[in-house]
This record gives sequence, structure tokens and C-alpha cells, in this order.
Amino acid sequence: WWRRHALRNLYERSAAGEEFPRSLVEELIGEAKETNVRDAVSAVDGIHAMLGGTGDWIFDLYAEAIAEEVRAHLVNLAFSSRTTDDETVTWLEKNVGTESGPLVHLAMASALQRVPVEKRWSIAEELSRKSIPPEDENLVLMIWYGMEPAVVSNAEAALELARSGIPP
Repeated sequence: WWRRHALRNLYERSAAGEEFPRSLVEELIGEAKETNVRDAVSAVDGIHAMLGGTGDWIFDLYAEAIAEEVRAHLVNLAFSSRTTDDETVTWLEKNVGTESGPLVHLAMASALQRVPVEKRWSIAEELSRKSIPPEDENLVLMIWYGMEPAVVSNAEAALELARSGIPP
């Protein structure tokens, strides 16, 4: 309860235009790099409340985050707005090839639906090449939901991908 209340308080203060001390943000960034997932995710939420969903802080913290759950949460926050800028899409394209965590892959597949259709193909293709655990039905479906609109515009590539045996 205390964490949610503190986070709500931060969002309200931020919406009212309050400026937060840089030392507080730095302290939360330090917390977000910790191995305790619950504290790290709470710290990321606090940073998001103070700084918003834009800026390089998400990209920088993603590169330094140890826990897969924290990286997945950062991907979700990066794509939480209705519009996605080119910088965020480029960041996703760059990181999809190097990421190894299945939970982060799921967050990236979910983010596909916020990526412009013409830019989805390379990301979806890279996600499809990842090792997908057989028991994870959600990842395959999320990749498909992101790819489906792109299939119409690039039917030849979709057929080639299907012939290669890569899911979906």
C-alpha cells in the first residue's frame, strides 16, 4: 500500500509541475540497478513518475539493468504512450537482437503494436528467430498480433518466413 501511495503522490506532484531534486532521481536510478526486483521496479516507477516516459533515462537504465523483469518493465514504459517516436523504435530495433530474456521478448512483442506498421517487420522477424520455450504460447501470439498488419504490406517476406519454419 505504501509503495502505491508514494507513487501516486509522485505522479500528482509531477503533474502539478513540481521539480524534483536531481539527487532524488540519482538515488532512484541507483535503486533501479539493484538485484532486488521489487525494489528496482518500484524505483523505475518512481523515476517514470518524476521524469515521464520520454528522455534517455529509459534507454540508459535498460543498458545497465541486471534483472530481466526490470528490462521488461522499461520496454513497457518506453512504449506506454499512444505515439512512438523514431528514436524509441530505433532503440527497440537495436536491442531486440541482443536481448536474451523471454520476459523482455514478450514486452518487445507487445510493443510491436505501437510501432508503425512499416517498421514492424525487422523487429518481428528478429523476435521470431529467438528461442521460444514450448510452454510459452503468449510470446508466439504477441509476435503474430504485431506482425499481422505488416503481412499485408509485405506478403512475399511473410511467405519466406513461413517457409523457413520460424514461428509464428
